[in-house]
Formats: sequence, structure tokens, C-alpha cells
Amino acid sequence: MPSQSQKQVIYDIDEEDADKKSVEIENPADDSPVKTSKVKVNHMSIKSGNSVTSTDGKTGNYAVTNTPMNSIFMTGSEMSADKQVKAKPDDDIYIDGIIKAAAVIFGFGCAGLAIAFGILYTGEVEKNRLLENRRCYIGYVPGPCPVGGDIIESDPKNPSVFDELFPDELNAVANYMSRESGIDLKAPSVALSNQSYIYIIERRSPAKYTLLDYIDGTGDTPLREARVVVNRGDLNPPIIQEYTVGSLPIPTYHRLVSNPTWKSPIGYSKRPTTLYEAGQIDSMLRQTAEVVNDLILSSYDGYSFLRNCTQKCITWHLMPGSGSSGERKLWVWLVRVKEGAALHPLGLQAHIDIADLDPASWRIDAVWYNNRYFTDLNHLSTEYKGGTVSVVELLDHDSIFSTLKRRPGQSFTDKRPPKMFDPDGRRYSVDGHTVEYMGWKFDFGVRSSSGLQVHNIRFNNDRIAYEISVQDMLFILTNPNPALLSTVATLNGFIGQWGFTLIPEVDCPEHATYFDTHHYVGGSAKTHKRSVCVFETTTGGSLRRHYENDHMGGYTFAGGMPNSALVLRTTMSASFSMTFDVIFYQSGSIEVKTTPSGYQDANFYNQAKTNGYGFSLFYDTMGSLWSGFINFKIDLDVSGTSNRHSAIKIVSENNEDPRDPPKQINAQKIQREPRVTEKEAATDITPEAPSYFAFYNNEERSSFGHHRAYRIQTGSVAKQLVQDSDRTAAVAWARQNLAVTRYKEEEWTSGSIYSLMDPFDPVVDFQQFIDDDENIQDKDLVAWLTLGTHHIPSSEDVPIQTSPGNQLSFFIMPFNYFNEDPSMGSLDNIYIKPNNKDPTVSDVERNSGSVSCLARTFAYVFDGMR
Repeated sequence: MPSQSQKQVIYDIDEEDADKKSVEIENPADDSPVKTSKVKVNHMSIKSGNSVTSTDGKTGNYAVTNTPMNSIFMTGSEMSADKQVKAKPDDDIYIDGIIKAAAVIFGFGCAGLAIAFGILYTGEVEKNRLLENRRCYIGYVPGPCPVGGDIIESDPKNPSVFDELFPDELNAVANYMSRESGIDLKAPSVALSNQSYIYIIERRSPAKYTLLDYIDGTGDTPLREARVVVNRGDLNPPIIQEYTVGSLPIPTYHRLVSNPTWKSPIGYSKRPTTLYEAGQIDSMLRQTAEVVNDLILSSYDGYSFLRNCTQKCITWHLMPGSGSSGERKLWVWLVRVKEGAALHPLGLQAHIDIADLDPASWRIDAVWYNNRYFTDLNHLSTEYKGGTVSVVELLDHDSIFSTLKRRPGQSFTDKRPPKMFDPDGRRYSVDGHTVEYMGWKFDFGVRSSSGLQVHNIRFNNDRIAYEISVQDMLFILTNPNPALLSTVATLNGFIGQWGFTLIPEVDCPEHATYFDTHHYVGGSAKTHKRSVCVFETTTGGSLRRHYENDHMGGYTFAGGMPNSALVLRTTMSASFSMTFDVIFYQSGSIEVKTTPSGYQDANFYNQAKTNGYGFSLFYDTMGSLWSGFINFKIDLDVSGTSNRHSAIKIVSENNEDPRDPPKQINAQKIQREPRVTEKEAATDITPEAPSYFAFYNNEERSSFGHHRAYRIQTGSVAKQLVQDSDRTAAVAWARQNLAVTRYKEEEWTSGSIYSLMDPFDPVVDFQQFIDDDENIQDKDLVAWLTLGTHHIPSSEDVPIQTSPGNQLSFFIMPFNYFNEDPSMGSLDNIYIKPNNKDPTVSDVERNSGSVSCLARTFAYVFDGMR
């Protein structure tokens, strides 16, 4: 409210002024709290019955701003008022005057609040109430909006059963293994290939039913344990071993893990490359490339690949290059060291064999330069000196095209974009990694190997799902250069640990709540600051809406509900980026969405050799055709863990028209298809066979006798075009869009960290999950859903791919689970009816609240370090 020196008065328009285009208001008092120039009230639409209002002093001119009810307020002490006169409807009035900086600031603040809470004129009573709640006073600064729901930070000394491991726990596990395992463990950054080192440490999830018993109050607290992957280069033959270490926070035991469904032992060639190996690869390449230094300098506009390069330098990228299981080969291609290096490829690539445990025995067994193959770099050098090599000349063009710097001369306005704020404070609360919002409650974490995990998802106290999680990602790239020629790359092992700091106002709005994640990388625990965020957002549309036309120039009723939802978000970034969202709606539905962005994997452009593979992105750069697939685990527990699965199809049939026999009519019909076995449940989702994929407890019925179900819906499906090739054995989950299997502890993941280097002979063979063809009626069921897309890069993908049209998503939606839309009880609901006494006035039922607060401001925080 205003201070005592800022009494409110009504300044009414005299009858003689009512028809004027402008009204001048003056009062020259020296003690006026706000000094401004003369104010003119001009062309402002004033509804019938409204008056111009103000607070002002005895002298001086006044700062003016308008309110939702088109009233005018000024600062100062009381003045006498003339008689009240109704302004004519639809008269136009503007504020036209010179207003001092403070008045402008507060004026805009009030106007912004008015816009954000748009007001419908609903009669005198509603008008007065709204005026009381929404007045803005020049010279009066409202306080900040309430904070709202509690945010309680995680306590590493008292973690929840779903919390991923904290830094002290990760380091405690590593120290325990070094001290007690009996293995001579080296730091990964320096470990030789014939030595042992820890590759990854992450939480090992307790058995599902142990966790459920604990959560439901019938069991003991589960042990907190770690999964530890150890590369045993010291053994003969060398292998990879996995251990369980517990219990945390102070480990006292470890045991070797043997999963009966996994290939065992795990071959050593399947291990991902390490920092040590990357350093050895760099040394080998730069040393051997000295024989073609002159060729590189002349081909690439003076760019150098020598060790002592300080400017105009070249670096390299890697892609898997093995041709069969047991090999350990990579394709290396050279790129210029620039911002957005992926868009600066050079036409020189090398195929290297790093299978030997001794880096001195590593070798280059093929070289590709300007669309021609050579046996090695010496062969290329000899041919070049002999004049038999066609030399490519790639000029160093202005490389701003690959940067994210704003381009000059392309802006249409210097005004800032709209922003969101919580007028009554945040409507969600957080306790560690447990989030509650509008009837929802869930736990979340980020697994280093596979990324975002959401557990124990409840709505109105009913558990809907035990787990929704990312499992694996697959990219299939096609380009005429050998490094990207039908390349199959899986990312399990990297998805979580490649989730870095989120960019405020890009990844998450400024009012979001941020969380750190923790990973064991390179021999120690690393914290990725602010790499997950949670926020409530309005979609800008409606969750539902309707206007009932009375067909007589009016309406019977209208209403609906704005679509506000809670978003859980994280990202991963390599040369490309991926955003992962889990969105919770008040209607009881969940959306899981992924958005690709980032740089395209490119090759140097040669028109003669690249037709049919892609388009030029810049003068010498061509994009690679690619397909992307993401697999999710959806462990639904609908009314308990005893569930069934049915496909409810929409089919058409011909029948005799009972209105006009014997004519035939074609009509749509529902066809229920219970899926009894795992093979029956393996499904390709196609538009030609529209279906609802429902999960339900056969013993639970709604008030209307229907199975209380949740269903999976998606439109983001794509066919894997290299299906059943030898390179895709490790990604059998991508062979169908939806698979449903019986829950088994040993089938806890569809992918593995070993598939990138050896896709031919998978450690985790998802096809076996289906091929044992178990009965899935009245069992604990798990759905494995694959989203997919194909992308043909174009010049608009430069510098990085944009999101419109590229988002992939699926929904988990109630299907006869509730008796009506569960959001009908939300205070966000709006209901409008004509007033019984005066149909020109509307009665509005809405949660208008109060806007007498300013949106909170937040410091711009970006911590890109790890």
C-alpha cells in the first residue's frame, strides 16, 4: 500500500471535459513526492461507469500510469474532487507526457503486472475488487513476490534410497577398491593398457521389491551400494570386471558381479577409450603426420598438425572403426581448431588399430585424402612428392558462420523477450531430490552411464510408475567419407556424465531451481554444477477450454484452464546436444520429450562425390545424413505391480446400413487385443494401425466398470533403416518401437557401456528379453519404448540445429483411471457465465489472487567448470 503521504483521491472528469480529446491536470505543490512535467490524458478507452483516479500533492504536475481498469493514479496528498461524470464508452485516452525515470520504471512494472493478469470487466462489484487488488502507485515500490514452496538441499550424510552417489561416496568407493580389492589399480589418466584402473563408479540400484517394501513401510532400509567397472589389463587374457561395493558411506565389502543374461567374461577390446589412450593417439598421429606436413600446409591454407603449433592449428575427432568383434580400431578425421570445429572438417582421415596393449605397436592401416585411399601416411607422402596426388585446396573462409555470436544487422528489436515468474511463490517443493507438485510426487537422479532417471512416481498418492528412465541412444550416420560411412554409435556410458552446466534463459528460465550432479570421471569425483533444473511453466495455451454459443448473439457458458506444468530438465553435450524433459501435467499425464540441437557431424564438401548423401552447409562443408534413436524404460505399476497389457486398436469395417439396406457403410470400430506373451507385445507403431497401448490391473475397475488404465502414446517413431545388420546387434531395442517384458532384476537395462567399441557381439542382448517369450498377463511389466527421427542437414542447421520440428516425445496418460479429468478441482480453473440479472455482465470464477508484488530477480549464474 502507499505511504501515509500518498493518500488516494478520485479525480473525476467534469462534464464539460467528458467529450474532450485530452484533459490537462495540474497542481503545483512544492512538496509533491514526484515531480514531473505536465500530464495530458489522451485517447484512452474508458468503460461506462469508470472514473479517472489519482493520488496527488498540492502543487506540481503528476506522474501517471494506467491500471487494468483504465484508471489513472498520481502521488501526493488529498485534493478536492469535482463531481463524478461517466466517460463515454469507447473514448480513446492515452497518457501523453514526460515522466521521470522513477515513474516510468514503476509505471511499466504495474502495466506488466496488469498484462500478466489480464482482467475481464465483470460489473461494478468485480471492478471495485480488482481496483483494490491491482492498484499501482507511483513512488511506491511493492515488495518481491513470495518465495513459495520449500527447497531443502540434499544431505550427503543422509541420502534417500534413490539418490545417486555423492562425491564423498564416490571417492570412498575408489579408495576402498584401491586399498582392499587386491587389484593394483592405477589412475585412469595414466594407466597403461596392460594395467588395471576403474572406468566408472555409479549407484547400484537395490532390488525393486526391496525398495517398494521400504517405501511402503513394510521393509528395512535397503543397502546403499556402488557399481564399479574395472578394466583388468593386468590379467591374461585381459578382461573387464564389474563389482558391487558396499555399504555406503563406509564400504566394507566388495563382490564380483555375474549377470546370467550378460556375455561373460567381458572382452577387453570392448572398453571405451580412456584419456591415456587419447594422449597416445595424439602423439602417434602428430609424429607420423610429419611426413605429410607440406601437403597439409598447402592443402589447408597454412593450418598445421605439428606438435608445436600455436596458431592456425589442426586437431582431430574419433569414430568407431572396427569391422568385427574383438577388433579395436578407430577412424580419425582432422578438423581446424575453431569454435564449432565440427563444421571445419578437412579431407584427411586415418584408420588406426589400437588393439595391442603396447601403444608402440599401434599403427595406421589406411589413410583417406581427397576421396582417395592410401595404405598409410608414407604411401600418401610418396604419391604427393611424385605428383600423382590431386591436391585439395580448402581456404580458411571467415569462420563466424560456425560460432554462436550474434550476427550484426539481424535484430528486429532491442526489447527483451517475455519472462515468467511465480506471483504467489513457487507451487512446488523439493526435499533433496524428491519433488512435490499439484498432486505429483517423484524422485529423480542422473546416472553417469545412461542419464536421467525418475522413480516412484505418484499422483494423488497412487503410484503410477516405479521408473521412467533413459537407457541408450543410437546414431547412424551416412557420409561418403570412411569415418562416417554407415557409422553406428551408441552412447550408453556417456549420457549422464556428458550433462554439463545448464545455460540460464536458454535451457531453463531464470526462476528455475537448479541441482548439481556427480560423476566419477578420470580417477576422481567430479561435480557438474547446475546440470539439472526444475521449474513450473505455462505453455501459453490451454489444458482444456470451451465456449458454448447460444446461437442468439451470446453464450451459455465458457471456461477452461491454462496449461501450467512442472518440467524436470537436463541435457547432454558432445559435438551435438540433447535436452531431456519429463513434464508433469495437472490432468494426471506425463510427457517425456527430447530435443536435439548442437553441431552436425560434417565432412569436407566435394560435389562430384557427395551427390545423394547431403547438402553443402558452407563453402567446403557438407552435412551428414543421420538417424537418431533413444530408448526409454517405462516401469508402470498401475494399481499395483500385477498388470496386463492390451493394444486397443481403431479399425474399419463394412456393414449393411440399417437405415438403407442393402447399402454398405464403412465405420470405425474399437478392437481390443490383449498381449499375452513378450513376442506378441513387440510392436511397430505406425499411423496405418492407430492404437492405444494400455496397462492395467485386471482386478481394478472404475465406477463405470472399465479397467483403470494408463496408456502410452507417441507419434515420434521412425524405422531403423539398417535393421538386422551385423553392426546393430547391440541395439536390438531399436528393431521395434515398443516392447513389453516381464520385470526381472537381471534385465535392468537395455544397453551397455560396451556397445560403442563392439556393436557386433553385445554384452547386453536385448533381443533375448523378447525371445524367451514369457507370459506377461498379471505380471510386473516393463515397457521399452524407442523414439526415432531421421535428419537431412541443411544450411539452416548452421551453426547449430534448431528445435522446431525436431522434438521427439511420448505421453503416459490416464485411460479410464479417473472418473473425470482430475484437474477439475484445480484453482487454476476458470468458469464464466452470464449474470442472472444483467446478461451483459459476466460472473467469473477464477483464482485472481493479488499481484501487489514485484517479480523476483535472479543473478545470472553460469559455472561451466566441472
